Amino acid sequence: MRKHHIIIASSLGLLGAGLLIWKIFSKPLASPDSIVDDVDTQVTPHHETTSFPELTVGGETITPAELQWEYDLHTVAPKFADSDDIFGLGAPPKDSPVDPAPILEGPELRERVIATVTERKILYRYIAEKVKTFDLGDPSRFTQCLSEVNDVAAANPKFFQSGMSRQYLKSKLCEQAIIEQYLNDQFFKSIDVSQAEIASYYRTHERDFKRPLRAKFRQIVVAKEDLAQELRRQVKPSNFQELAKKHSIAPEGAQGGLLGPFSKEQLPTLFDIVFAMDIGEISGVIKSEYGFHIIMATERIDPKTLSLDEATPVIKSELYRGKKLATYQKWLITAMNAISVTTPASGINQ
Repeated sequence: MRKHHIIIASSLGLLGAGLLIWKIFSKPLASPDSIVDDVDTQVTPHHETTSFPELTVGGETITPAELQWEYDLHTVAPKFADSDDIFGLGAPPKDSPVDPAPILEGPELRERVIATVTERKILYRYIAEKVKTFDLGDPSRFTQCLSEVNDVAAANPKFFQSGMSRQYLKSKLCEQAIIEQYLNDQFFKSIDVSQAEIASYYRTHERDFKRPLRAKFRQIVVAKEDLAQELRRQVKPSNFQELAKKHSIAPEGAQGGLLGPFSKEQLPTLFDIVFAMDIGEISGVIKSEYGFHIIMATERIDPKTLSLDEATPVIKSELYRGKKLATYQKWLITAMNAISVTTPASGINQ
């Protein structure tokens, strides 16, 4: 059962070499700093205090409180929709051979927060100060973020209860939206991937398109063994989906308990039984640290190597994403050379 992952930025010390930005939301939801909530501006208390520096990016001060808020956003606030996408660069395709980066915590998360906020501020300041062909005064550039920011706050009222917390949200997400629009308008429209590039990639990465034996299955997971035993007496292939929707506490319960396709290597060992079961066969009650499982095998997919035609959508998506990322990194270096970053405590100007 595959976990969601987030692409992460490099640490602040690597600013001179270029950074990757870490975007927590699947789409830009923001509003500009000029719009102030008519509520108390006290910052929402955070659960864990982390030491952050004060930074100045292109003359704009980033306070330790704002950096702490960004940290808390990842550790306290409920996640809306974690995403691998960064400024519209595109998430890795589902079948991509590229491994996603892990979600970080503690000191590593602190460094990522400093890096991503600094990078975002650099890029936004560059657009605002150095780009004459991109009109930030056009209200339509903020239409979507202005219409959605209240929905974001309403979905997480405890974290966004203060005006200051919402103001940080507006700054963060609106800057992300503007950067994504600029990239799309100025760079990404002209990117293309040729069939020759796709064929070359396939020849040199063919082993990445080998698919092992995989299986689909349904499961019901409950917290109590007596309920699991009762359900096992009731369940059959014709009502498995219905009972999963009604009783399963696992996330896929809403989809009738359906999981897969997965290879054996992708699953915890408790699911090894799936690969020995007949299609439609239902297991006994299996205990795990998550509860009590009842499993039904639904489909087996034989091993195969994807043909060039079958692999083309994945390859094209990956090559396109790589070109977008290279274009983004080149622009990032330009922006970093044009916008100063100062840490007042140390007097360092990067």
